[in-house]
Amino acid sequence: MPPEIVPIEPPQSLLYNARYVTAHQDVSIGHLVRRLLAREIARRLHVDATQEGDQGLVMALQTLLARDMAEATNWKDLGERLAVQGYELQPGIGGVTLVKVPCETEVCRMSELGFPYRKLVCRFGTDMPG
Repeated sequence: MPPEIVPIEPPQSLLYNARYVTAHQDVSIGHLVRRLLAREIARRLHVDATQEGDQGLVMALQTLLARDMAEATNWKDLGERLAVQGYELQPGIGGVTLVKVPCETEVCRMSELGFPYRKLVCRFGTDMPG
């Protein structure tokens, strides 16, 4: 079956960040969208996504969020920075989960991005509010 063209209309900020991420990963936006879509479908169907797909997503998110993570000075500041990117943090079992808003899709644990909860607590001097 030939591929189907599906037009999407992302907000300008998302498109800008997608261009930034894909330029640094040397992939197309279409490639990134296909990988993310495949991972989300697999997650919703309870089928394990390939490790390569997971690594690609993690690398893309690390690139997208690196500056915000480096410059955040406290939990509130981090939350505000992530909100601009379309994400929020939610407490999970033994850590913090990165969630895509407004669809409330769990993306990954922050520890998968290299930011374990304990390190964030030490850095900000307090547990995550709520």
